[in-house]
Amino acid sequence: MQDALDICPLFSDLSEPQRAAALASADCTRRVYHKGEILHRGGTPFPRFGLVLCGTVYVYTTDLDGAQILMSSVTVGGTFGESHCFLKTPAPNVWAEAAEETEALWLSAEKIADDPTLSVRFMQMLAMRTLAMNDRIQILSQHTIRAKLLTYFAFLCRNGEHTFSVPFDRAAMATYLGADRSAVSRELGKLKAEGKLDYYRNTFRLLGEKTD
Repeated sequence: MQDALDICPLFSDLSEPQRAAALASADCTRRVYHKGEILHRGGTPFPRFGLVLCGTVYVYTTDLDGAQILMSSVTVGGTFGESHCFLKTPAPNVWAEAAEETEALWLSAEKIADDPTLSVRFMQMLAMRTLAMNDRIQILSQHTIRAKLLTYFAFLCRNGEHTFSVPFDRAAMATYLGADRSAVSRELGKLKAEGKLDYYRNTFRLLGEKTD
């Protein structure tokens, strides 16, 4: 739990007494989920939002045809459902599923909004979520799988590091990019053969400049 709180913008940089008081204010509950278990089912409200303490949560939505669209892979210290929870709006097309053995901390957005220490941090976290969605739009707006991959990878390594980890397996990555798994694997193979990319499992390294 400590590692997750150190990463989460709500609680990072707080002293231990401040953190304990903040957790009490947020009216938290903890729960463990097995792989494949649903943390939130579409069509139900988010009375609380989740903070991943360990494991990984996949957040999905569905299109008009009922096909799943993978929105994000939430790892330790990440949160999900905070916007719907804060606005108290229904989330008819939002699902959250444990991608592996996972423990989540559920927090009350209403209680957090009443806490002077947490309220500003919570608003900053919502703003960061908006920026992340802008990144996603840029990725999906690319016209080729290669461009989608390279745009996504550029976002993952924009801190200056050219080696990075992808929080998806190949099937989930393809879903996230809105592409076919086989086509994604073929394009990754081409990028590797061209010397633009190297990878082993979920660890990648960009070797060349972005091209379309």
